[in-house]
Amino acid sequence: ILSGAKITDCLITSRGCVFRCSFCYQGDVKRKARMRSPENVFQEINLLHERGVRNIEILDDNFLLNKKRCHLILDKIIESKMDMSFRVRSRVSSADEELWKKMKRAGVYAVSFGMESGSQKMLDKMRKGTKIEDNIRAAALTKKYGMMCFSSWVFGMPGESEDTIRETENHILLKVKPTTISLMIVLPFPMTPIYYE
Repeated sequence: ILSGAKITDCLITSRGCVFRCSFCYQGDVKRKARMRSPENVFQEINLLHERGVRNIEILDDNFLLNKKRCHLILDKIIESKMDMSFRVRSRVSSADEELWKKMKRAGVYAVSFGMESGSQKMLDKMRKGTKIEDNIRAAALTKKYGMMCFSSWVFGMPGESEDTIRETENHILLKVKPTTISLMIVLPFPMTPIYYE
């Protein structure tokens, strides 16, 4: 796969999620995250590099869930001085100045966030465990370090109204100002709390 002039591949370094968002298909299942070791992850990055890959999209639900592990992976990438770029996924609550500075040095060029809503009422309804201020801070920090801020938003949760939609619109356009936005209508997948609701 080509991304611009760079050969791109995908990498999964962990599976699972410890959070309980009400629209997630595992919303009522006990959450666990299973993580590969930093050494194992770097081995695969190095293997991809040897094969000519220069851009990697890390597909973990939240690559930054374990910050200590993330620091170790980034340290190995920086020490190797390999010419690689990365796109990662994160929760807005994981935004951390020291980590963002290191991600930039390691070649991270974009961070994808599930911001979901600009209405605190709707975030609480989704059981996101985040604040609208977290969205603003994560986006500002990402742009501060010259990385793209990709964002996704969910509409149509039970309790959504014209007012909450307007709140989200203003939040996106006037406060977060992300690089990209992805708008989705919520789907009540089986086994999710909103499915039963």
